[in-house]
Amino acid sequence: MPNAFAFREGKLTLAKHETPLDICWSRPFPKGATPSSVTVTRTTGGKFYISLLTEEDVSPLPKVKGEVGVDLNTSEIVCSNGKRYATPLKLQVLEQRKRRYQRACRRKVAAAKVSMGLSRNAKLSKGVKLPVSNNLRKAYWKVGRVTEHAANVRKDWQHKLTTSIVRENQTIAMESLYVRGMTASAKGSADKPGSNVKAKSGLNRSVLNAGFGEIARQLEYKAVWAGRTVVKIDRWYPSSKRCSSCGYVLKSLSLSTRQWVCPDCGQSHDRDLNASINILMAGKAILAGADGLRIHE
Repeated sequence: MPNAFAFREGKLTLAKHETPLDICWSRPFPKGATPSSVTVTRTTGGKFYISLLTEEDVSPLPKVKGEVGVDLNTSEIVCSNGKRYATPLKLQVLEQRKRRYQRACRRKVAAAKVSMGLSRNAKLSKGVKLPVSNNLRKAYWKVGRVTEHAANVRKDWQHKLTTSIVRENQTIAMESLYVRGMTASAKGSADKPGSNVKAKSGLNRSVLNAGFGEIARQLEYKAVWAGRTVVKIDRWYPSSKRCSSCGYVLKSLSLSTRQWVCPDCGQSHDRDLNASINILMAGKAILAGADGLRIHE
């Protein structure tokens, strides 16, 4: 039984509150449902959200004939049926705005250190607190607000993308990408410094901006709800280097090469579309019993 809130007649009252909360509902609450828990969160932009957990029966969607391979890229998500889902350009605008606000924060922090008689880049000793002015609080709030906005834009795009793919296809094949390894820093160590650090950091930012891990997670749980099948192939499978027409595999293929011609059959390929077609064929082979293409760490 809930002991930290009361939910009566569609109104929520938290513990130690005398009146119900004035909530702007994002969707109608299921009729006859009773929330088992309530979670209150505060975003970096200063907004409060309430999540109510309840049980609901989800009916599977009618079966369809569609099958699709999904190739995840930083600029767009490419499907084997020819559909492309571009990453929102708004995310780039918000990223630039956040950097500008972060620079303003650093300037104000440096000014506060100077007012304490320290240098601009000095590290504060343990137990010494930085005087926080109202302007610095406003600067932090601006960073939090634009971060929250970007998260909402990304989440909206991801849900629309994954819902569309699940509704239109019965079988969904995708690669088991290791996002943490893909976004590892290239700085190296003091003894062995890394190379192309700036380019790698830009790639890392693009991967995290698209949210590969969240897209895969949403596809998996939505597929379970809808009665669809999601199959993951080994991330070392050469989906981009393999010709989807004859099966020829290139020895190497740089990341900057977006179009290539098969030296064996002469077929011209779009790198991402070709990869998505190979992913679908590998996924169907796994469902048919090809254990060699399954995920291998």
